Amino acid sequence: MNRTPLRIAGIVSAIIAAIIIGGFIYILISINNSLWVTSRTISMKLDDRAKETFIVIDKQAIHPNSMELRMTGFVNGQGILKFGWSDSSYYRSDTVNGDFNIYFERLDWYSDTCFFRFEPLAATIGELKIECEIFSSRE
Repeated sequence: MNRTPLRIAGIVSAIIAAIIIGGFIYILISINNSLWVTSRTISMKLDDRAKETFIVIDKQAIHPNSMELRMTGFVNGQGILKFGWSDSSYYRSDTVNGDFNIYFERLDWYSDTCFFRFEPLAATIGELKIECEIFSSRE
């Protein structure tokens, strides 16, 4: 029995598979190079007065499209934590009390900035740590 045609078919199949895998790797590398990710971390002391902060996440973001956001900390009473696109239009608000950990994964976000506001209800001391990543397209 002649095994040469089977051996040639196996070699050709291996070459085709290597070309296809190489093409997928090239596409993945190209996609990752067209994305821009920027991280920002900010810490704030909280007290019995309203606190507002404005974060410029990335001035070089060309087409921001999503954001991951984590807000952690503690307050010794109740307060309202808000974030949004402007100081008059908040996307979300949460009532916090004691230790808190709020996480949003891949929010639709089309701005390179974010406003945060803490309004104490019964809190007099606390801390807030904001960690955010903005994802934007470079093309």
